[in-house]
Amino acid sequence: MRRGAGEAPWQAPSQDLGGGAAGVQQVTLADLQTNEHGVVLGLSGGRSVIQRLAALGFTPGADVEVAQNYGWGPLIVSTRGARVALGRGEAQRVIVEPKKP
Repeated sequence: MRRGAGEAPWQAPSQDLGGGAAGVQQVTLADLQTNEHGVVLGLSGGRSVIQRLAALGFTPGADVEVAQNYGWGPLIVSTRGARVALGRGEAQRVIVEPKKP
């Protein structure tokens, strides 16, 4: 799939949350429940959102663990040795592959 001219190399192709290539399951970070783990596959959204998430450590290959997700409001996520609070809208921009702990 070709990337648009404004998309960064770590950005997931737009609107591709289906099955993914080679059977990789893709969900958003907001879809993971408390204590679930995942690996970041990519980011979606505008340049400033992607830069902010990348600066917080959400880059491809980063392991993430959801410390708190009530299904509404912000999430608390552990990544790269730090705990980060993300708004639900931001968490929906982080594409992850769920994994077993």
